[in-house]
Order: sequence, then C-alpha cells, then structure tokens
Amino acid sequence: MSRVGTDLPGLQNLIKRDPIMYHEEFLQQYEHFQTELEIFKMKAGEPAPAFVNLVNFLGHVAQCYPTELADYPNTLFKLLDEYAEVMDRDTRISIIKVLILMRNKGLIEVIPLLKSFFHYFRINDKQLRALIYTHIITDISTSNKGKVNENMNRQLKSFMFDLLDSDSDLVARKALDVMVELYRRQVWTDARAVNVIATACLSKYPRVSIGGIRFFLGIETRMEEDEEKSREVEDIDIDHHAHSHKTKSRSRDTQKQIAERRRKLRRANTLEGNPRFPAIALVYDPQGFSEKMLNLLKKTKEQFSVRLLMMDLISRFIGYHKLCLFSFYAFIQSYLTAHQQQVTRILVFLVQACHDYVPPEELIPVIRVIADHFVNDHSQPEVIALGINTIAEMFVRVPLLFEEEELLPLIQEIVEFKMNRDKGVMIAARNFLNHAREIYPACLKKKDRGKDAIKTKRPLAYGEEYTRDFIDGMEALGEAIENGEVKIDEEDDEEAWKVVEKKLNLVGEEVTRVKQKPTKIDKEAYEYARGPRKEKNMEANGEMEEEEEEDEALLNESEEEENEENENEEEEEEEEEEEEEEEEEEEKKLTPEEEAEEKERVRQRRIALARELLSKRFISVKDYNVLQGKKEDDSEEEGDSDMEVANKEHPSVVDASDLLGYHKKRKDSIEERRRKAIEGRTQFKMKLKGGGTTNKEKERKKSFVMVKHSKRVTEKLKQSIQEQQQATKKQVRRLQVLGKKANKRRRV
Repeated sequence: MSRVGTDLPGLQNLIKRDPIMYHEEFLQQYEHFQTELEIFKMKAGEPAPAFVNLVNFLGHVAQCYPTELADYPNTLFKLLDEYAEVMDRDTRISIIKVLILMRNKGLIEVIPLLKSFFHYFRINDKQLRALIYTHIITDISTSNKGKVNENMNRQLKSFMFDLLDSDSDLVARKALDVMVELYRRQVWTDARAVNVIATACLSKYPRVSIGGIRFFLGIETRMEEDEEKSREVEDIDIDHHAHSHKTKSRSRDTQKQIAERRRKLRRANTLEGNPRFPAIALVYDPQGFSEKMLNLLKKTKEQFSVRLLMMDLISRFIGYHKLCLFSFYAFIQSYLTAHQQQVTRILVFLVQACHDYVPPEELIPVIRVIADHFVNDHSQPEVIALGINTIAEMFVRVPLLFEEEELLPLIQEIVEFKMNRDKGVMIAARNFLNHAREIYPACLKKKDRGKDAIKTKRPLAYGEEYTRDFIDGMEALGEAIENGEVKIDEEDDEEAWKVVEKKLNLVGEEVTRVKQKPTKIDKEAYEYARGPRKEKNMEANGEMEEEEEEDEALLNESEEEENEENENEEEEEEEEEEEEEEEEEEEKKLTPEEEAEEKERVRQRRIALARELLSKRFISVKDYNVLQGKKEDDSEEEGDSDMEVANKEHPSVVDASDLLGYHKKRKDSIEERRRKAIEGRTQFKMKLKGGGTTNKEKERKKSFVMVKHSKRVTEKLKQSIQEQQQATKKQVRRLQVLGKKANKRRRV
C-alpha cells in the first residue's frame, strides 16, 4: 500500500477505475498537498517538483471526488494571485495547465477562470501569455459552438470593455487581440463587439489604438483569405478506400470525414442566410467616432506611419457613411505637396473622403492646391498624371464640381493635356474628358464635347437622387405590345399557363419536348402516294427518257432568259429604293438632344402600355417567354442609363494604382545596375553549409542492425585476406598523414 501511495501516476489510474476503494489513499495525498502548500508559501520562488506532482495528481482525480475537492480551484486561484509574479516559471505554468484541465472537465465556470486569466497577462512570461491567450480563444469558441451562449458573451464583452481602460498597456492590448481574433473566426461578429473594438481606436495607449485601427482597415481582407484557404481544404476529396482492404479504422476515419463535410456544408448554408456586414458598417455613431478620431489626429505626436493609418480610417468612415466632416479636408490640405512623403496614399485618402453630400465649395481650395502643386508644366509627367487622375476621381464622386464657375478654367487646362507627348498624362487627361462628357458636357468647349453629346445633360442637384418609377422589363413588355406579340385585352388561357417540359440533350442544351397525337393513315392514299410499281419494260423507259431530256433543254433556255430580265428589273428597283431611303434619312436627321428626347418619349409610351396591361391581367408563361428573348437582346445592346451611371455607388476603398495610372518603365540608374550585377554574381556562388550533421556522421551513429545489410558492410565481409591487408595499410597511411599535419599545426 505504501508503494501505491508514493506512485502518484499509478494511484491516479487506480482511483479513476475505482474511486471508492482508494478513498483513503486519496485523503492521504490530499493531506500531503496541504503540507506541501504551506512549505511552498515560505519559499515560493524556488522550484518545487513534489508540490507540482501533487497539484497535477489532484487536478486529474478532481472529477472522482467533487465534494472533497470543491474548494481546490479557489485554493489555486488564491495561490496565483499572491505569488504568481515571484513563482518559479515551471511551477506557475503547471498550475495554469491544471486549471485549464479542470475547466475542460467542467469543474470550473468559464467566466471566473477567464477573468483571472486576463489579469495574469501582467506577468512577464511570454510562454505563459501564449498559453493563456490560446486557451481563452479556444474556450470562447467552443462555448459558442452549435448554440450561441448570449449570457456568457454579454458578461465577457462588458469585462473586456473595462479592460481596454486598464492601467496596464499589456492587458488592454491582449483584450483587444482576443476580440479581433474572435471576430476573425466569426464567433463575435455582432455590433456590440465591433463597438468595443471601436473604443480601442481612441485608447490612451498608442499600441492599443493602432491595433483597433488596423482591425477596421484590414479585417475583411484577412477573413476573405481565411475563407479561400478553407475552400481549398474542403475541395480535397474524401478517400473512401473503394479499392483497398477494408478495416474498421479506415471505415471509422471515412465516416468522420463524411460527417465533418456535412457539418461544414450545413454551416455554410446557415451563413448564406445570415449575411455578414463590414465591421465599419456596425459602428453605432460613425459621425461622433470620426470627429473624435480627427481631434486625436490633430493632437497626436506619433510617427508619420501612425498618422497615415488614422487618416485612412477617417476617410473610409466619411466615404462609407457619407459623413459631413469638412475640417478633414482643410487638415489634409497641408500634406498635398509633390515632395511630401507617401503623397500618393494621402491623395487616396482624400478621394475616399469625397461623396455626393460634400458641398463643392469645401473641395475647391483642395483642388486648387492639387492643381498648383501637381498639374503644371514644371512637374514630372508622373506627377501631372497623378494630379489629373486625383482631380478626375473627385469630380466623378462630387459631380456638382463641374458646375462651379471657378473651376471652368482648370477643366479647360486639364483637357488641353489630351495631346501631351507623355502617354500617362494623355490617358489621364482623356479619362477626365470622358467623365466630363458623360456628366456635364456644357462645361467643355464645343470641339471637345463629341458628336453624341447632349448639351442639356446636367448632374443631379445637391441632395437629389435618381429614383426609378418602373420595374425592369416594362420597356420590353411595352415593345412587345406595340409589335402585337402580347395583347392587352387577351383573355387568360389555361394552356398558356402550362409549363413546357424541358430536358437536356447530350451536349447540355435545353430541348423542349412536344407530345403529338397519333394520326390515322388512309391506305388508298398511301398506295397512291407511293406510285405504281416498276412493271414496265426497259425499252419504253428509254424512249420516255429521251423525250423528257429534249423538253427539259427547251424549258431551261426559256427560264434563263426570263431570270435575266427579272434580275435587271430587281436591281433597278433596289437602287431606286436606296436613293429614296437616303433622301428620307437626310431629311429626318436629328440632333443628339432631339434623339435623346425621342428615345425618352418612346420609353415613356412603352412603360404606359405595360402599366395598362398589368392593371388588367397577369403575365402568362407565354408572355414571359416572349419577353425573355427581348430582355436578352436589350441587355446585350444597351448598358446602364445615363441617370443610373450618374447615381452609381463608388467603392469606399480606392486603390493607389488607379491614381498612378499608366507610367513607362524608366531606365535603371548606374547604382541600380551595379547592384543588380552584384546580385547576379552572388546568385551562382556555392552556398555555405547551413548546419546539421553530414551523412558520414549519421552513418557512424547508426546501430549495426540498421547497416549490417548495406553494400559497404557486405563488401567488407566478402574481402579476401590480401584485400583486407591492403585496406589496413591504406588506413594506417592515412592516419599517419593526418598526424603529421596535426603536429605541424601545433608547432606553428
């Protein structure tokens, strides 16, 4: 019994099998633990292997004696609260692992454990922090698996909100990292979690603030990358072992894989029904948040890269929520110089902050600064192209800028660059010209408007939006009514509502299947149609054939003469018709404005016809099939209408390459060519040994059982006496040479 008492792993195994029988041994070890605990408190900084063994033992058998060890977790928590910072590293990690073990067995509540773990982030132990961080993420994810634990989530989010204002920079940063990771894993993706992270952007700790800003700027990209990786893993086919020996383990593994695949498919289907919104869209008060961020940006003394992140976040909030934060444009104006560091990114932030609800008067000073510093004859072509592209994007996002009289000279100046020798500048200027033609051609000179320009076209007024008063397809329905393909007063036909059965042929095309009724055949008519049987003589047939050939020759000659006369008459008639059509077209030639008005009249007439039909009856399947062909033809020929183009939403994130535009690859400088030449030389050098043991050293360390059947050993066994003597002499000679070299080194 004494041997069992000293062997803790063996006793642990026995207790798990029969707790009642070994109850006395357990009580004895529990008394040992209390004694070791008192000793440990007196010298907490020293290693205590006996105490650690007892802690592990009690943690493993706690589920067998829940009454006796009910207060055991609290004892460990108190011990860590008092001595965690001075405790030996291995002892501290062992106690944390025991608490995690008991939590996994359900012996500790999740909220007290996680609250205590967050406070342990203060301890200066990197391994301990990694262990605690991994457990917190895993525990919260597991608790929300299958069914969301709202009560636990609410308490933990409130607790983490308080931790962001903690007196420890490290604890606040770890709390933010936990929330970001849970959002990335799609565990906490609600608005409450996002707003807790938003408060971190305004934190007094710079590293916490940077972490919150980076979350809003890059979390969507990270989640898309994770989804792509998960799709690649899911695309791997399940190995059913269809052509191999069947075993229980293989069938069990296959069933597990099938069940996992079904679970992922079910989860994917549920996620499709619950669309995920961008994190930036879930902030409760975007206007107030942006104003606070701008005030923080004006006061901050952080490095330039941090200020760029703050500008990016503010501009995205302004562009996505269409906020009115006019002081941001005045602030960013001081950074708009051609020699400014990261000026392309700053111009991107300016474009992102432009939208329809920004008054054009607020942007005129900024555009003036860009034109003075970028769009001038003294700047490099790349700088001019960058300035023109930036101004073009601002004009497209705020179309009312085209109507400002102060900017008309600038518009004409930009258009003049359309014939520039540099290709990038020319493309940028022509791009700006095309935008002006689409939105407000009247701001251009007559020669620059284009032949199809409509002078009456104007941008929408401030606050005005394009609203549609019809349904897609109504124009096609009205056209079908005009052509007589669909009738307004047609009564509902039951057969028109029957869906035609469609099947796929071998090629994959749809084939309609039409059932036909069998028809009765008259035997006498059938015999007559077949004609008389061949019962005539060959001679009579020959005479008849000669007469038929003579008649056919005469008929062909007369037919050819008639065809020539008819062709000449048809050609003359076609020429006369073409001349008449050309004269009519010249008379009916309309200006672009008149053509646009005519199209609008036709469109309104067709929509009115469609409304009249819809007010009287429903559209049948037959009518729908007629409209399908017209809808496909219209979609191929026509694009978005002018009003839809003017009202089109612009992305809240702008790519810097869109502003840079086309630029020619420049010739390398002398320093760059020299550096590339040196890199080319070193590329083919023999690389130094990277480390590790050689093959000879590995062979020397192998056991004889592994090498006894190798070629080297078997050849030695087959050697004759003479070959063995020669090998021995060779080895002695080599050792002598090595010894002489070693002596020479010692003398030197």
